[in-house]
Amino acid sequence: MNIRLVRKENLLSNELFWVLMLFVYFEPAYFSQLHYLDRVFDVMKVISFSIVLFLMIKGGKYPYIFLTTLLYYAFMLSITYIKAGDVKTIGFQFVSAIGAVVTAYLMSVYIRENFISCILIVFELLIYGNCLSVLVAPHGLYRFRTITGWWTDACWLLGIRNGMTLTYIIGFYLEWMNYHFNKKARIRFIIYMIIASFTIVRINFSSSILIGAGSAGGLVTCWLCILAIFVLPKNIPLLNFTNAFLLDLVFFVLLVFFRIQRMFSFFIEKLLHKTVSLSGRVHLWEKAINVIADSPIWGYGAEYGVSMAARLKTPASVNTTQNGFLDIFYTGGIALFGLFMIMIFICAYLINTHYINQEISTFIGYVTFVFFLCCQSESMIGVRFFFFLQLLILSNAYIQEEYSNEKGTNLLV
Repeated sequence: MNIRLVRKENLLSNELFWVLMLFVYFEPAYFSQLHYLDRVFDVMKVISFSIVLFLMIKGGKYPYIFLTTLLYYAFMLSITYIKAGDVKTIGFQFVSAIGAVVTAYLMSVYIRENFISCILIVFELLIYGNCLSVLVAPHGLYRFRTITGWWTDACWLLGIRNGMTLTYIIGFYLEWMNYHFNKKARIRFIIYMIIASFTIVRINFSSSILIGAGSAGGLVTCWLCILAIFVLPKNIPLLNFTNAFLLDLVFFVLLVFFRIQRMFSFFIEKLLHKTVSLSGRVHLWEKAINVIADSPIWGYGAEYGVSMAARLKTPASVNTTQNGFLDIFYTGGIALFGLFMIMIFICAYLINTHYINQEISTFIGYVTFVFFLCCQSESMIGVRFFFFLQLLILSNAYIQEEYSNEKGTNLLV
C-alpha cells in the first residue's frame, strides 16, 4: 500500500487525498450503528461530493456514467416523490453514487498512473478490516433490528454476510488488474486472495454452525465463481461485457419465472444448506411479481420499509425483493428498467470502443457475469453498482492506453 505524498500546494496530485475522498462513499455497514461516527461520514460525504462536483464542472467534462446515473436517480426520485415514498434515503444514495462515480473519474485524471492502485487501497481497507472483525467477533460483530421488528442475522464490519458480496467482487477485479500491469504486485494479489478466502470460509462456518442462521450461500457461491477463473481458459471467444450481461438477464428470467434453481438442488441443499426455495427468496419473488403486475409501468418508488414489508407481506423485505433486477421493476417499473438497459448498453459501447484483446475481454466478461449473477439473490442498485460500471470503463480505457504506449502510440482517452 504505497501512497505517494506531494507538496500541499499540489493537493489534487496527492494520492492520500483521493483515497480518503473515495473511502467516505463506502462507509462500512458497522459504522452506521455508531451514531456519531455515522454522522461524521455523512458530513464527509457532503464535503467530498461538493468538492468533486466543483472540480468536474470546472473541468468541463462529464463522464457518461455520471450523466446516466444522474438521469436514473432523477427518474427514481420523481417516482418516489409522487408515490410518497422514502425520498430521504434515495437522496443519500444519490450523493454516494454520484460522488463515487465522479471521484473515480477525477482520480483517473489527476493521478492517472496510479488510480487503479489507489482505488484498490480503499477496497483492501474494507476487506482486510472485515477479516479483522471476523477474527475479533467470530459469532458476529453486531445484529440490528429493522423498523419492521425483524432481527438480522450476524453482521460484521461490512454488514450482513451476503451483503458483502459485491465489495469482494470489485476488490478482486482491482487486484487482478493491478497485478496484470505490475507483476511486482504478485505478493499483494496472493495476500488478498488468501485473506478474502479465509474470511468467507469463516463467515460461512459461523453462519451455518455457530449461529445456526443458515450458510452465507450467496457469498460462497460468488467466491467459488471467482476462484473458477483460475481454471478457465484465458481466452473464451464471445465472452465479453455485453454477452455476460445478456446471459445474466436470461438467467434472471429462468430463475424467477421458470424456477431453474431446481436443477441445482444438490448444490443448494447439500453444499449451501439452503432449501430449493433459496431460503424463502422464491416465495418473496412470487409476491413481488404479483404486486408489480398492479403497477407495471411506474412501479412503487422507493418505499419506506414498513410499507414495502406490508405490501409484500413479509417482515424481511425491508427495502429489497432479494433480486437486483426485480428491485428495478418494483421501484420504477418498465420505465426505470428501460433506463437501466440504456445505461448498460452505453457502458457496453464504451468498453467495446476500447477493445484490447480477447484475454482482457474474457476477464471483464467473466467478472461482469459473476457480478450480475450474485445480484440474482441480493439487491443491486446502489453505490457499488454505478461505481462498478464506471470502474470498468475507466480501467479499460487506461489499459488500452498502456498497451498503445508500449507499441509507441500515445492514445489519450
